[in-house]
Parts: sequence; structure tokens; C-alpha cells
Amino acid sequence: MILLATWLGRWLAREVTDELATVQSGLEALHAPPPPGMPDERPRAPALGEAVALHETRALVEAFQVAVAGFERQRAALREAAAGRRRAEQAKARFLAHLSHELKSPLNSILGFAELLLAEIDGPLGARQKEQVAIIWRSGESLLRFILALLDLARLEGPGAEALEPEPVTADGLARAVLGQLRADPLGRVKVTVPAPSGADRRCRTDATATSRALVLAAGILHDAAERGEVEIAIGPNEAGGLDATVRVVALDADETERVRLIEQVSTARRRWSPEDDEKFGATAATLMLLRRLAEVLDGRFTAVNAGWPRFTLSLPPD
Repeated sequence: MILLATWLGRWLAREVTDELATVQSGLEALHAPPPPGMPDERPRAPALGEAVALHETRALVEAFQVAVAGFERQRAALREAAAGRRRAEQAKARFLAHLSHELKSPLNSILGFAELLLAEIDGPLGARQKEQVAIIWRSGESLLRFILALLDLARLEGPGAEALEPEPVTADGLARAVLGQLRADPLGRVKVTVPAPSGADRRCRTDATATSRALVLAAGILHDAAERGEVEIAIGPNEAGGLDATVRVVALDADETERVRLIEQVSTARRRWSPEDDEKFGATAATLMLLRRLAEVLDGRFTAVNAGWPRFTLSLPPD
């Protein structure tokens, strides 16, 4: 028994010693510099399996370190993007504030004084003088509508969309809200009319102020393209149980070039607008984008079709 125990002890010691020697050889093989002339090969350890396992472990550690570095770079990029977005939102808010206070308010004053002059309260104007003041009024009115469209669109595209207050509104109530938003042409050359709605008690769910302003802006698109005539904002029941508000031409005297240009703009509105469209179409682009976004927020639908002149319809959901 003593002899057997002695033999087993020596055998176990030899086995452990051999295993440790194999591990040591593998580690030396990993850290040994490559021999001259063979940069891509390292001396092999006596036991290939153990050396391969150590190589795989090292490769896994290196891959993990690379992945961690990649995640850190992505996190830094996301932080920078978030900071950039915050800066852009702050710049946008400042721009809109300046747009509202520095342009909208003075324009209202200019339009008011132009209307007083055209009303000849302080004395008669000559034909040429009246024409010049009318140009000032129409240009200012067009610019004011553009500013209003931009401001309303900005509110609907951001957190301000939640500030809308949809409530039950009758057809008659919506028609009155539209009339309250209208600014009449002081020379009466292009009239915007709101006929008494059919189904005056039919109700829809909408924000009356935002909706009526958007409809008046849509009428302004047609108003700007004409010299004389009439544009109508008609409100009535639709098949879904809500209301349709349609902006259409009754009769307009306009240059054919203007009519064709407006039809091209409306055709473009059937797809997504690009920055080039904004530069080319200006107020028309902003107004049509506003109507489309308003319909989305109110769970309604906006359509624009060309039938001689463009026709716009905002379909509002039932209450």
C-alpha cells in the first residue's frame, strides 16, 4: 500500500507539472515576438489545443473591447445629436418669436392704415394713388397670411399640437368663425364669401379658431392669383356624419399664367414638399402643408383637386 501510494503521488505530481508547463508555454507563445522574416506567425506551444484556446480567449476580449468602444462612440454621437436638436429647437423658437412680434404686428398696422387711406376718410385719392395704396395692401395681406401659415404650422408640428382644443362645433358656428377671420378687400375687387351652410345644426369636432384661419388662408391662395372675382368658403354636411369645408372659385378674372402656376403648385402638394418647393411656392406651400397637418391632428382629411381652378376641401370628423 505504501509503495502504491508513493507511485500514485509521483504520477499525479508529474501530470500537474506537465499541465502547468503546457499553460506556461502557451502564455510564452502569445507574448513572444515574431521571429525575423515571419511577421504573421508566432512560435507554437508544445500543446496546440491549449494555445488555440488562449488565442480564442484573447480574441474574444479584444472583440469585446472594440464593441464597448463602439458603444461609447455611439452614445457620444447621440448626446451630440440631442444637444444639436435642442439648439435647433431653441433657434426655431427665437425665429418664430421674432417673426410674430417683429413682422406680424407692424404688418397689421400697415394694413390698417392702408385700409383707412383707401376708405378716403382723410380725403379723396387720385386713381393712381388709390392703385398704389391697393398694391401696398395686397402685398402686405399676402405676406401676413404667409406669416400666419408658418406660425400655425410650427405649432402643429411641435408640442403645440396638443394645445388645440377640439370641441363640438355646428356648421353655422364654423361659418361665423370663418367670417370673423376674414379681412375684406378694401377695393372690393376680389370677394371672399361664406354662404349660409346647409344643415346648419350638423356638428363636427374641431378647433374652430385654427380651422377657420386655415380656411381663410386657403382662400387667400386663390385671392392672390386674381385681379377680380369671387372665392367661396362653403360649409356643409358630409357622408361620414361630420362637416366639409370647401374653398373654391365662383368666378375669377386672372392672367392665365397665374392660373397655370397655381395648378402646378397644387399638383406638387399631392406629394411631399421639398426645400426647393418651399423656395419656389412660398405661401402656397406653407398653407397647403398647414391644411394637411391640421387634418391629421383633427383625424380628418384634406384634399386638393384641380378643376379649372384648384379646389380645397377639409373634411372634419363628426362629434
